[in-house]
Amino acid sequence: MVKIPQRFPEKVQRLLSHLQRVAEPSDLAAQSLDLDQMLDVWVNLIHDQLQCYYVGLFLVDDSRQSVRLRAGTGEWTQHMINRHPRKIDDCNSMEGWVTHNRQARIVLGIGRDPLLPQTRSRIALPLIAKEQVIGVLDIQSAEEAAFFKEDVLLLQSVANQLAKALHSVRI
Repeated sequence: MVKIPQRFPEKVQRLLSHLQRVAEPSDLAAQSLDLDQMLDVWVNLIHDQLQCYYVGLFLVDDSRQSVRLRAGTGEWTQHMINRHPRKIDDCNSMEGWVTHNRQARIVLGIGRDPLLPQTRSRIALPLIAKEQVIGVLDIQSAEEAAFFKEDVLLLQSVANQLAKALHSVRI
């Protein structure tokens, strides 16, 4: 029997509130965080607030040909950052598909991955700023069916907030 996961609208609202504070330009200046530090703050905040197994943040490279992991939770992140970037036109990779199609994707019932062995379901959301996909937010759960279509709207709000903050930092 599949366990119905706890819905998390309240968690997402708290997360959005935290992200808005973290992304305030005055707060960023006061904290003097560089982009990599800021990305680490965001992935850890999302991880802690949503209590999920793994969170990764991928950014589109300057050539707009690929997307590469820039921050993530857990000790395996450094190994994954050193992996090859995912081609945007490679629809076999979740990050490539989300970037190319400009929409969220949910995968349930994932098999064992040596780097993330507890992942059982996953949602990836595009980070869109000024009509361009600038990255992908990847959230993974150890629960078999942790994400539903209804969750896309809530979690896309988080991704939109991140995209807005990222765009303001990168320009």
